[in-house]
Amino acid sequence: MSCKDLCSLFYEYGQVSWYNGLHIYSPNKNGEFDPMDPMTKMWVSLVAMLILGCSVFLITFARTKTKGVIRIALSLIAFLFMVVGFLGGVLSLT
Repeated sequence: MSCKDLCSLFYEYGQVSWYNGLHIYSPNKNGEFDPMDPMTKMWVSLVAMLILGCSVFLITFARTKTKGVIRIALSLIAFLFMVVGFLGGVLSLT
């Protein structure tokens, strides 16, 4: 399977990744998808943990220091951070 076949529009920019439920694939020099190496998975995991930490800090701040609409907005942003961090953690497991 070639990256050029699946997504020729983004191939020249190197911005394409693909997740099939088992592995994270990124295009190599030949345009084919290869599984991510363990070091890249480690960095994805670290970023996911940092995003989850930011969501914990943001929800704690929102519930203790704010009221009204600002509290709701910060809570929603914290929830979105949590979802993104969770997805990053799941992707780094495989």
